Amino acid sequence: MPGGTEFASERRPPVQYVAFATGLVLLLIGILGFVPGATTEYHLLQLVGHGPSALLFDTFSVTVARNFLFVAFGIALIAVSRTSKLAHGLLITVGLIYLLLYCYGLLAGHGADANLLALNDPDNWLHLAIAVVLLAMALLAGQNRHPQRSTSPPGDV
Repeated sequence: MPGGTEFASERRPPVQYVAFATGLVLLLIGILGFVPGATTEYHLLQLVGHGPSALLFDTFSVTVARNFLFVAFGIALIAVSRTSKLAHGLLITVGLIYLLLYCYGLLAGHGADANLLALNDPDNWLHLAIAVVLLAMALLAGQNRHPQRSTSPPGDV
């Protein structure tokens, strides 16, 4: 068909691209948390922790549990990026989980026994940023999930 209209139905909604790209970033962050060099004080890397910990980019506190969390969310977002409904839902879910992590980091305090994930201030800001970005992208990119179809014949106004 002239005009390229046969490919219009094959274009993916933006929410799928957002989920895929976000999944790649989270996967990369999770993997880098296990890489000496990207992670300083690597010998302090532990499953969970209260005190001093390894630092990703010499800034963000990392634990094995949080690295696996980033990897799992990354893989999940990449996997669901094939369908817009699942991508949209998981972007919102992961965004809300990171918002909860931000709140947990504020309430747990630094070095406190309740701070099982060894969160520090940069971690809290990162989790808030991830939450805001994921929720905003889900809302903005998800607006075009179900395009409005005209019920009137072509040419009618």
